[in-house]
Amino acid sequence: MPRPNRTEEELAAYDEVITRYEGASEPELRLKVANALFEKASALAAMSRDQDSVAVSRELVDRFSDAGEVDLRQRSAAGLLLSGITLNRLGRHAEALASYDELLARFGDSADDGLQESTAWALNNKAALEWQRGELEPALDGYRQLVARFANSPSLALRTLASKALYSVVRLFLALGRSDDVLNAAEEIIDRFGAEQSPDIRLQVARALTKKGLTLHDSRRPRAAIEAYDDLLARFSDERADPEIGRQVAWALANKALLLNEVGSSTAAAAAADECLASFGDASDPQLRAAAASALLHEARAFDMLGRKTDELATYEEVIRRSEEVDEPELRVLGSTALVSKAATLRELNRDDEAIKNYDEVISRYGEAEDVRIRENVSRALFFRAKALAERGRIAEAVKSYDTLADWFQPDESPMIGATLDSARERRSALLAAQN
Repeated sequence: MPRPNRTEEELAAYDEVITRYEGASEPELRLKVANALFEKASALAAMSRDQDSVAVSRELVDRFSDAGEVDLRQRSAAGLLLSGITLNRLGRHAEALASYDELLARFGDSADDGLQESTAWALNNKAALEWQRGELEPALDGYRQLVARFANSPSLALRTLASKALYSVVRLFLALGRSDDVLNAAEEIIDRFGAEQSPDIRLQVARALTKKGLTLHDSRRPRAAIEAYDDLLARFSDERADPEIGRQVAWALANKALLLNEVGSSTAAAAAADECLASFGDASDPQLRAAAASALLHEARAFDMLGRKTDELATYEEVIRRSEEVDEPELRVLGSTALVSKAATLRELNRDDEAIKNYDEVISRYGEAEDVRIRENVSRALFFRAKALAERGRIAEAVKSYDTLADWFQPDESPMIGATLDSARERRSALLAAQN
């Protein structure tokens, strides 16, 4: 029988229980009514009858939230939680927040396990909704309350929710640009939950280490960032077959390769890239493919610093091949970067005709891209194409390339594009002045 019909039958069964025991005073019968009201509200929500679901949840709360029996209060708390979720789905955000606040006011101080779980979810959902509404400081406060209350709970479910809340704190601080707070919150996750064996909690630890590494890198502390990635790899390398953990390991290896290049350890950078490729080079997951291609780019740069130009060019070719093989946004970014980098290396080797062909390929393949990272690469291709043409005495073509750059791009698209446009204007003017 189709599910909607079965659900209508379920609603009828719940209504029968509610009607039959409406005025009952016996605890077990009152619980039957409370259960029926909650299940009816849940069924209505599943049928997308959200307004009706909210009304039934309200009836449940009004009838049983002040009951002496803890199981009735548990059902009332669950009704308020469901109401908040449903009101949020309806776009009635203020009412959803009010529902969570009512749950916290009525049941937030209870020591009962069931009511504590509802309290934790109310704090979590309220903070998530505040974040959605752009109310970042209240969201931070809500997540912090959840962590303070439940991070040391004997309940694995509550500790898991607390670990996820603390990771949300990390992400919020990132959104606010508060790097020191990001690092402190990430460290708190590692300290509080680093010894946990639960896969869900371990994932939050791995993610925290990833964010720690990225933030340290952005703060120009490459060696400290390498240590964060090494910590992640020491803890989680043996779990790289897990899809979620594997993503953290793959990006840790790719980012470590980047950082090792920055600190002049090119041989170690190539080794980190090779390890990433050995584990994830043939992956089908888009994030893992992107990490492997990123590792290849960093390996190419390591080969550049080691003077292994043939290996460098071959590695760029492999990135380009991968970007052509699968049409995915991150691979397109990396493919355009590889083409521009390959052209630059060809220029170093005085193979300008080949370099110009690579710049032409960037322009023709990615000229209509909207991703600002790809647009930056296209602007670089036009600029360096013009420079190469000018050096070969093809002045009219060089001026045309500079003109195309000016026509296609605006200075406020990104700082890099703005700087490229400034340099292009200066070079174009110098070319024309030299001709006169």
